[in-house]
Amino acid sequence: MSALIRKLLHHGRGPYLVAVGLLTLFFGYHCLGLSVDRGNRSMDADNAAQAAIEREFNERFDEGDAIFVAVQLPQPLDEAGKNLLLDLGKSFSGIEGVREVDSIADNDFEITPWQEGVLISEDRKTAGIRVRLEEFDDNGDHLSRVIEELRGIAFERADNTGARIALTGLPLQKYESGRLVLRDQKIFSPLSFLVLGAVLFFIT
Repeated sequence: MSALIRKLLHHGRGPYLVAVGLLTLFFGYHCLGLSVDRGNRSMDADNAAQAAIEREFNERFDEGDAIFVAVQLPQPLDEAGKNLLLDLGKSFSGIEGVREVDSIADNDFEITPWQEGVLISEDRKTAGIRVRLEEFDDNGDHLSRVIEELRGIAFERADNTGARIALTGLPLQKYESGRLVLRDQKIFSPLSFLVLGAVLFFIT
């Protein structure tokens, strides 16, 4: 049997490599189209009892997914700083998928005790904006679109005003993880098939 296989590989090497190459292209193309989970629902528990505990916890304490935006300026409470915070809050609120926006602008920049250290730093050089998002269930593409709009607005305002603006939060981390997986998928899937084809070429 092994002699027959060697004979077939020796005489049919060309067609064999062509077939391997076509299969590599076919499966490589479909690997590039695999979806990547970019929602937060994949972290839910599969165990029924644990899922019930999580639901009860969420009903009592969960405020939904949120992204925190930090805005650093020499004087965020001067006229220019207030205008920037108002502009950011209004722009964020206008994004479809944003449920609520909280900042020190809510009380006409009268800082309440709970905002101290949360929405404004003690040195008064960094202000925070909390952007609460709607529930997206498994719609990772919708969440990605909201995050891209938030980042686009933040980066544009930073370029125009010279402020340092940064975003953080679990939805953003999920988005970044999904984006990096997609990038690696596009690079390493074809590369792995190319290496496989090269190995088969040299050993046959």
